[in-house]
Amino acid sequence: MKINRSLLFAAVGIALVAAVWQVLAIFVGNTSIGVNFPAVHAIGIPAFLGWASYYIAGGKFATQIKATITNLSGMVWGVVMMAIIVFFASKGWNQYLGGFLALLVGGFFIVFQAHIKYIGNIPLMFMGSTAFFAVYNGQWIESIIVVIIGLFCGGFLGLFGQKIGEFLDEKVFKKTSK
Repeated sequence: MKINRSLLFAAVGIALVAAVWQVLAIFVGNTSIGVNFPAVHAIGIPAFLGWASYYIAGGKFATQIKATITNLSGMVWGVVMMAIIVFFASKGWNQYLGGFLALLVGGFFIVFQAHIKYIGNIPLMFMGSTAFFAVYNGQWIESIIVVIIGLFCGGFLGLFGQKIGEFLDEKVFKKTSK
């Protein structure tokens, strides 16, 4: 098996950034921020999805902004779907019907939105809605803020990890191969 050295150093850079991010996320969750805003404990989920979105969108800064905007549009549909589910649950109505209608509406509009060129990446929209579902803790605004921060952080962590990998590839490999 031939190892791609650029990919190897990218993996090292990404692993380093991921490890630091995880420690930082746990630390913040254990501070007064985490106590006052419990959704912060789940920030790693939207950050991971934002990080994956960075690579789905092509792994470049310019495409990351578009990816995050597309994730956020999906988050909006996640909010709409959760609102339908919560509405049905608050009325004591059938939870299955609420879930069915929520996904019927949200799923339709996420896929239909693919007609809009700039924000039409269906997987990125589903990732945004998934981020909201994963973080939602009954606190609407708090959950939305955590998802937004997590998606943006994840995208920039992807970029940062890639840059560290490029730096290592240039400085370490080229020096050792001479």
